[in-house]
Amino acid sequence: MEQFPLNILGYLINCFLIILFVVVLAKFILTRPGKDLNTIFLGPIIKDFSEIIFNQARKFIPIEEESNLSITLLVVFVVLFWVVSYFIIK
Repeated sequence: MEQFPLNILGYLINCFLIILFVVVLAKFILTRPGKDLNTIFLGPIIKDFSEIIFNQARKFIPIEEESNLSITLLVVFVVLFWVVSYFIIK
């Protein structure tokens, strides 16, 4: 019975990490040269959320180039997802 709240918390954290991962991945893929996020479906929402994520990440990870920061964040999200799945959810 004690593990149930931890499982719920773990699943909520993982859902949040998946959303962050998808937003950063979409920004990474959709910001190729010649593409405008404002013309793509949900582009402005992805742009706004990714800017919030990148601004917060730059406080902890001193990487200014956006593509390198995107790759770093994607790796961090995958590692955190694995840690939560392995150590919290049973």
